[in-house]
Amino acid sequence: MKKNGTKPKGKRGRRPIHTKRDVEIVRLHNEGIVHPQIADHYGITRERVRQIVALHGQMPRRTYQRKRRAEYDLKKAAEARQRKAQREAKLQALAAAWKRGDSITVIAAAFKLRTPHAANALISYRRKRYPALFPLRKPWVSANRKPQGKAKAKSKAKSKS
Repeated sequence: MKKNGTKPKGKRGRRPIHTKRDVEIVRLHNEGIVHPQIADHYGITRERVRQIVALHGQMPRRTYQRKRRAEYDLKKAAEARQRKAQREAKLQALAAAWKRGDSITVIAAAFKLRTPHAANALISYRRKRYPALFPLRKPWVSANRKPQGKAKAKSKAKSKS
């Protein structure tokens, strides 16, 4: 006891950091066994298991999963950028062959594509580069066809009179 009858400050009941039980709990955690199962085995709470795992410098499984997921997402994004760059280079080569004057069948054979696929690729590439020259057409609207909404309204008006 200190002066004035107070107890010394500090942690009560300190125990060694690396007990056999703690080492075993960390080993089970690293093997992938979930905390509630470890807690039931040792008769402690899952929160205590989490504290022991954190005390021994182990990364919590959820954090580790998030880190792995972030790495996976970065890898997939890099692969997607690489595929996009390859696709763009192929389309540029297609356009260059077309500008040289090669026919669609020659271009298709050179790029190991079927002729309609080569033509569609070339059109979509040129549409992306020069949208004013290649407007998107609406296949359901024809130039010589009248919209049906007005025609129906006129026919109804004639039948009523």
